[in-house]
Amino acid sequence: MITGIGILVQSCTKDGANLIDNKTSTLEMRDDEVNVFSPDDSIKETILGEKAPCNPYTVEIVTTAWNNLYPDNTVSTVPATDFYVKFKPSSEEQVYELYKDPDLTIWDFPLDHKVIQMGDYYVQPDKGENDIPDLYSQVGKDYPLASKGVDYEKLAELVDVPYNTFLSAETFRLCDLTHKPIRVVVDSIPKPDTVDPYIPDPPPSDPPQIDCDPDCPNYPCCFLDIVDCDGELDPFEQEMCNHYEPACYPSDPDWPECLNPDDDDDDNINSCGCHTFRNRRKPAGCVRVQSPTGSGYVGVNNAKVIIQNSPVYGSNAPWVWSKPTQTDENGCWKIDRECEGRIWVWVKFKNENAYIRGHQGSNLRRFFNPVTDYVGRVSGPNFSNIEVIYNRWDIAGPGTQTQRYWCAATTINAVEEIHNMCNAEGINEPPHLDIYLAEDETGAAWMAHYGGVNNNIYAQVLNSIYWPLALDNIIASEFFLPDIFLDRNEMPGDFPGTAFHEMSHASHFTNVGSGWWQHLTKFEYEHNGHGGPTDNTDTDAGYCAIAESWADHLGVLFDAGNPINSPDNESLIFENNGWVPEGLHYDLFDINTGSGVEPPGPPPLFIVITDNVSGFTNEMIFDVLDANTTTIPEMRQNLWNEYNTASGVNATQADYLSLFNDYGY
Repeated sequence: MITGIGILVQSCTKDGANLIDNKTSTLEMRDDEVNVFSPDDSIKETILGEKAPCNPYTVEIVTTAWNNLYPDNTVSTVPATDFYVKFKPSSEEQVYELYKDPDLTIWDFPLDHKVIQMGDYYVQPDKGENDIPDLYSQVGKDYPLASKGVDYEKLAELVDVPYNTFLSAETFRLCDLTHKPIRVVVDSIPKPDTVDPYIPDPPPSDPPQIDCDPDCPNYPCCFLDIVDCDGELDPFEQEMCNHYEPACYPSDPDWPECLNPDDDDDDNINSCGCHTFRNRRKPAGCVRVQSPTGSGYVGVNNAKVIIQNSPVYGSNAPWVWSKPTQTDENGCWKIDRECEGRIWVWVKFKNENAYIRGHQGSNLRRFFNPVTDYVGRVSGPNFSNIEVIYNRWDIAGPGTQTQRYWCAATTINAVEEIHNMCNAEGINEPPHLDIYLAEDETGAAWMAHYGGVNNNIYAQVLNSIYWPLALDNIIASEFFLPDIFLDRNEMPGDFPGTAFHEMSHASHFTNVGSGWWQHLTKFEYEHNGHGGPTDNTDTDAGYCAIAESWADHLGVLFDAGNPINSPDNESLIFENNGWVPEGLHYDLFDINTGSGVEPPGPPPLFIVITDNVSGFTNEMIFDVLDANTTTIPEMRQNLWNEYNTASGVNATQADYLSLFNDYGY
């Protein structure tokens, strides 16, 4: 087998030449080599240079390189591991579906161009401001491209060759990218006892003989520097020898995974308290967000972190590969791939449960993009200690990027929390949610992707509330509503509670379906929310009473961490309209009896609730909040019929009816 070690790229010219770095972040370098990023409020454009004249990772180049190295063991074609693809969406919905896919990493700029300035957005030179952009991705060879229903062009077939091999060195030579010497370990020389079914004879035992080209622009800065691990080593060479990993042949049964084998050696802990690989060239770090109270920082759970790496600086910069991962519950992440030169880091707020978006700038074509923080650039060799911190937005004020990132991080945490708490309560988790962070818009759960709004209301909402027709001269009907709106200008202490409220609606939606939900959204659109004191006479008022009382109850309970005894829930009685009984559900299961008082607005000004009922669990209540339950009286009857004799329920029928009667039902 071929074995190899991480390469060290040393420049014949100054690192970073011809590259202008753009960070929408403040970078702090500490003595222990921690890269600390906290976003500022700038938005900058990605600027590209010319297309790279040669891509060292194409099947054609890698095949030529292989055959140059091993002329006695030639292959017709080295199998592809990845495809470089340009998607050509024809509608905003197709753009959304591409970005939404958790298995796709989407870019709005081509990946095979020199990067002059990395930024937050890219203006495609052949597209107008209101044209639908082309999108780019590197996908595994088995990715079902046709299943997306989007036109695409396969721009290149790629081989994901690690830098720490003779094969990579030769591909770089073929592409005239040998401006810096690449060190490889002498142990990576093929051994004569290697047996491989793809190669009829063992590879040679001596290193491949590749001469440095005298015509190289930086001659005699040759591209290959062989390191003998048994000899005298400098610190970098020692690190290479400590971490070298086996590579493999194109026909290896584990190809292409064997190109970058898993590294179980993760005993190191960085300044985040996160486990990392011992090889510090493998990226790792954490993403954290300040708590709503400002009392500390918590990990951002299940956000997408993307690393792009280009090992060579200069005008002929090669293809940059990208690797994504997801943060864990502590905000920790790591990627099992050695990097060289420089890396760029992004955080995207999307996962298999939700897609967080929030428009920035004036171009509505970016309306469908997920909230994405271009964190910044990190230069090697240490990539294992990258901290990203999102501070509470009121430090910078409303309407800022700081606010946008804080709200996105807090929202994606709430998504993961509500999934966990719904499981704990035995109720349905929300479906995948498209969540939009609006400015100065009331929180709402339209469940638009699931048919929660009828066509008439849908059009009116788009045209009269959120995106007037005059905005950027784009017809509002071209766009569609998200499932959930959250107001990013809401104060930080209140923001998570609203998120839990709206996502509790989404959980409820799974139990009632789109027809039921259309009654609810129609009522709330026509009554500008939950209605006033006399709106309970509307034929659809029962839908509002059920949905909003349940979401008020769960939203407060989940915001408090789902405690058994919740003082905040105990204080709930009615919404201000006087007929949405937001305290009813907690009184059905809490173990305390007593009374609460709230001035709801309409007379009587003070309502006393006598609560001698307990033991009806959230799971029981949720079970009867189905499509057949459209009013509170129907809920009252169905819950009693189904569960009055259930274990743990403590209620006489008289006390049960009295509780509902005190709430006016």
